[in-house]
This record gives sequence, C-alpha cells and structure tokens, in this order.
Amino acid sequence: MSFTLVFVWLFAGCVTSGDAPVLRSGQTSEADAYTHFLAGVVLERQGKSEAAIEEYQKAADLMPDSYELNWRLLRTYIDSTDYVNAEKTCSRLLKVEQENVRLWIVMGTIQQELGNQEAASEAFEKALALNPQNEEEFGWLVDAGDRSMDWITAIQVLEKLVELTPDKAEWQAALGMHLSRINDGEGARKAFEKALQLKPDMNELRMQLGLAYLQLNQDQAAVDTLRTYLSGAPGNARAGEMLAGALCRTGQYAAAVEELSKLEDARGEDAGLNLEFMYTLLRAGQARTAADLKATEGTPILSTLFTALARKHAGDPYRPLLDTLDEVEGDIDEECGGVLGTMFFFFGEKDAGEFIINEMKALRDEGVNSMRVDIVLARAYMNVEKHAEAEAVLAKVAEAHPDEKYPHLYLSTVYDELERFRDAEKHLKRCLELNPEDAEAMNNLAYLYAERDMRLDEAEALLKRALEVQPDSGYYLDSLGWVYFRRGDADKAIEYIRRAIVAMDHDDAILRDHLGDAYLMKGDVKRAVSEWRRARRLDPKLEGVQEKIEKHSKKLEKVG
Repeated sequence: MSFTLVFVWLFAGCVTSGDAPVLRSGQTSEADAYTHFLAGVVLERQGKSEAAIEEYQKAADLMPDSYELNWRLLRTYIDSTDYVNAEKTCSRLLKVEQENVRLWIVMGTIQQELGNQEAASEAFEKALALNPQNEEEFGWLVDAGDRSMDWITAIQVLEKLVELTPDKAEWQAALGMHLSRINDGEGARKAFEKALQLKPDMNELRMQLGLAYLQLNQDQAAVDTLRTYLSGAPGNARAGEMLAGALCRTGQYAAAVEELSKLEDARGEDAGLNLEFMYTLLRAGQARTAADLKATEGTPILSTLFTALARKHAGDPYRPLLDTLDEVEGDIDEECGGVLGTMFFFFGEKDAGEFIINEMKALRDEGVNSMRVDIVLARAYMNVEKHAEAEAVLAKVAEAHPDEKYPHLYLSTVYDELERFRDAEKHLKRCLELNPEDAEAMNNLAYLYAERDMRLDEAEALLKRALEVQPDSGYYLDSLGWVYFRRGDADKAIEYIRRAIVAMDHDDAILRDHLGDAYLMKGDVKRAVSEWRRARRLDPKLEGVQEKIEKHSKKLEKVG
C-alpha cells in the first residue's frame, strides 16, 4: 500500500483496539453502537477483519455524527485497502469536522490511491488553506507523494506552502530538491537561491544549487557556488566531482585536476571517480600521470581503455592493452550506462562526448580492431543523439560478432529512433535467439509491437514471460498496460499502468501520458487531463501531450 506509513502516522493517537468509548447511560442507540464497536474490537483482535468492519459499520451507522466511531471505521477500511468505502467514511467525517486538517490529508491520500488526482489536489489544497504552518503534517504529506511516485502532487503541495509561507526557507529548499528531481533546473535554481537568501547558513543547499546550475549549463555559476560549498564542507567527494566537472566544462582542466587530486581516498573506493580523474588528467595534458595511475576495481574495461589512451598520449606502448581489451572480464553495458553516463553529465555531454568520440575514431583509424572500442564509440554517439553515426558503427559490430547481445540491443534502440521498425524488430529477435529468457529484449519487442498496434497476442505473451523474470519492473508493467490499451481494455490498462507508476523508482512522463490515454478511453476526461498535465510537468517536450491537454480541456469547460 503506497501510503501505509502516512496512514499509520495519521491515525497515531486515535482510538486503538484497547480503547473503548465511554457509554452515556440512557441512550439506547449509543449503547447499541458501542456494543457493535466493542464486538468489532474483539473480532479485529482475532484477525477477523471483514466481520470487524461489519460491526464498526453498524456502530457508525447508529451514530453517524460520532467522530471517534467513524474514524475507527475509516482506519479499518484503509488497513484493508478498501479505498472506496474509506472515501465514503471520510466524506461522512468531513461533514462533521470540516476544518480538520488531518482528515483532509487522509482524503487526499485516499483519492490518490483511487487514482483521482484532481480530487487529491483539491483535498490537499483545502488542508493547506486551513493550516499552512503545520510543518509536521505537511512534511509527511510530501513524503507520501514521494513514496507513491506522485512527485507532481508533492511539488504542488510545496508550491502552495511556498506561496502561503514565502519566508520559510525549509519549504523553499524542499521545493528546489523536488524540482531538481524532475530536471526543472530553472525552478530548482530559483527555489535554492531564495532559500539561501532567507537562511544563508544552509550550506548543503549550495551543493544542490551547483547541481541546478550544471543542469542549466551555467557552468561558471556552478564553479563559484561549489567552491563556496566546499569551503564549508571540505572533502565532500560528490561536490568535488561536480566542481571538477564544472571546471572542465569551462576549460579549466588544470584546476579540475587539482580538485580531484584532493580526493585520493575517495578515488581508491570509487572506480567511476578514478576514471573521471584519468579523463581530467588527459584533458589537462598530464598523460604521464594518467598512465601511471593505479586502476580502481569496478570499471575493468573502461579503465583498461583509458590507460591505453593515457599511454598513447604519453608516448608509451599502448596497443598490447587494446589487443586484449575484448577479453577483459566485465560488463560493457553497465560501465557505459553507469560510469560513462555520469561522466557525460558532470563533465559536459558535448565536451566529454566529443572527446570520447574523437579518441575512439582515432584508434579505429589506426587500425585498432576491438568490439569494445566500437561499442564505446557507438554509445557516445547515442548519448549525443547522433543515431545515424551510431548505426553505422553498430551494424558492422553486429555483423562481425553475431552472437554478442549488446550490439543487437543497441541497434534495436537506434533503429527505433530512426523509425526503421523492421530492423529494430530483427535485432530484438536476435537477442531472444541468443537468450530466450532475456526479459529486457522481450519487453522492448512487445512495446515495439504495442506502439504500432500489431501482434498484440504475441506482445502480451512476451510481457507475461518478462514479468515472470522481473515481476516488479515498472517498465514491463507499463508495456503490458499499453498492450491492453491497444486492445481497448481501459480497466486493465489503468490497473497495470498505475501499478507501473508505483513500481518505478521515479515519476515518469511517458507512464503518466499512457495513464491519461487510458482514462480517456474509459470516458474519464477529467482524470485524463490531470494525468497529461502531470506528464507535461515531468517532461515539457513530450510529443503530443500539450495538444491533448488543450483539446480535452476545452471539452471539460463546455461540460462545466
């Protein structure tokens, strides 16, 4: 249950199974109500939750204005994940306690569980209007949005809190953190700068502000901010890495080397950081130092490759390392996706990406014949969205190494970007020939079919097999939901896409867009528009979303 922790907290201090209301003599309906209540307590202790709910419901029906009896019923419905009846009970309580902040928060979380995002936002806004100063309750509310992967609701709550209490530095800081998570660098920058104006001693925020500047490619501002942060927190490896990246982005390679030199202990434990140090040394023209640098365990393939580059630039023999590169034990996909991807982000996608591309091309021009050199080159091309160039490299690799998975997998991605469906399909099928239990390839092929509204039976079978391998994959659940959408089964589509959203480790614009489409198919235009707005907030560039919002918002206005 997404909001278990929040509900536990919200009900803390309320009637427990050991507490019974005090009877008021002479009131038969009350006596009957409390008799049912006590019976419910006994049944709940015995683990008979359904029978307990029946007794609590009878008690609440006899005393519909009793806050304590209805609250207990509400808690029991939530514990049993019966959110439909929880909503009814909460509505009844709100008729009695219209200005109860906690009740409005509970109503909002119930509406989120039911998928009613607009109703949830309205409930949260009501709670905020009643008492914007209650930091504890609204802090839990923001956490609830995080746990349910509903980042936009959390952001909307924080934006309202900032509006109502503009001089509260902590809310500004929390808003900045959440905006950074959805890659809204400009919004995060403004929030962090405001928080630091209000409370300059919040030094940790300077690191986050530096990250926001990097997101916005405001590299010198990132340098200045991160230097200020490190003056108060020397030795922070992540901040030092970010500062080195910002310095490289501005061409200050020697200064970047100086910063990373301070992190010797961290580099000894972090293979990625050590690899970035090698990169920085190469950019600073210190190839001799880079060549003598001891590799850290964790990136065997890329460390070997970078050591070869360093030896080459230092004038030392380097070809023997490259001749054995394809035999080095390691996972090239993991190293490229994790370590190399991080390097591109911190040190500049354009700057670092072009360096890697030029170095790999130079090796190939010298006659180096290495599948892994080619894969690193192709991944760098893909990272800077040069898909045609990546295809040219990968096609030759796949032909030369037909039994290797990754060239085929990457080619399928590239061909999908180039809208060459048949080629993408062919290489995904090759992945499955190599490993029939490859869940990633199953999902990608199924989604390829679903996007084109074809072979839906085959797509469903593939996804069910993939979910047997990884039952909690948000991507696979979404793909299956999308298959059901293509079949016209709105209810199943909504079910699986909502499960996918909760299963993800981040809120996702494409999943929100899919959920909006499914709600539209069901005829629920209001919820559809709500989800599309979430999708657009998560990714303003997502194709077609704004057009759907404008089109269907007009329909809502006519109905309203």
